Amino acid sequence: MFEGKAQVYKIIRGLFITVLIGGALLRFSATAGEAVIILNNGDEVRNPSGKFSVGKNGAIGFRDDTGQVRRLKREDYRLIFTDCPKSVAIVEKYIRLLKFNEALEASKKVPAGYYWLGWGAFMCYLKAEAYLSQKNYAAALQELKDARQYASYERREAFIRVLKKVIAVEQSKGTEPLPQNADEGGFLVRGILLEKKKQDRAAVLEYMKAVMLFPPRDREGTLNLVRLSAQLRLIRLLKRIGEAGLAQGFQQQLVKEY
Repeated sequence: MFEGKAQVYKIIRGLFITVLIGGALLRFSATAGEAVIILNNGDEVRNPSGKFSVGKNGAIGFRDDTGQVRRLKREDYRLIFTDCPKSVAIVEKYIRLLKFNEALEASKKVPAGYYWLGWGAFMCYLKAEAYLSQKNYAAALQELKDARQYASYERREAFIRVLKKVIAVEQSKGTEPLPQNADEGGFLVRGILLEKKKQDRAAVLEYMKAVMLFPPRDREGTLNLVRLSAQLRLIRLLKRIGEAGLAQGFQQQLVKEY
């Protein structure tokens, strides 16, 4: 165990609880099953049924809350908020269980239309994580490149930027200096670099900071994918260095949180 580190963990956990209580999570205002489309001019259009027709290149059709049939091209809208499809949730679940091969197989069953309905960038990120676990860096980078075309990309853009940095660091020799930024991305990258330097226990502490100091979702309800990346690496590293009990605890937390 990490003897002598118990007090550090206690402090970090206290800070984590403070963050959760002080930043009560908010959700985008939409009823269950309802979809919200944000146009490029900022106008908001609601689709009470949540049902869409989806054409090539992201063209969508739906009936709005006035009963009018709306048809929009991809360049007409910026964000789409819809309930998470079951097929997407299954992929996310496999990622959280560290079953990356199963996640990639399940991703093949996600209908293409869901990618255009606000879940494309999210799916690309999850698949990139799975490919990264296999050290398939080219496939991971391609997923992140593909993500840009989908609606709601900007909700994931900061996360994708960090994951691109992670991929670069994963392929490096680990000789670059540790980043100094005190956010989840900085802690994540520091953890990876410390692993490369064979400083596994120091890496664990960096991953723990990313997990414990930041909530799983932001105020709009967007999943914190950088924190998720740190959780995945923390669990794998704890297992590798023989801390099975701690790994199990963090994996249980991971399953419950999302």
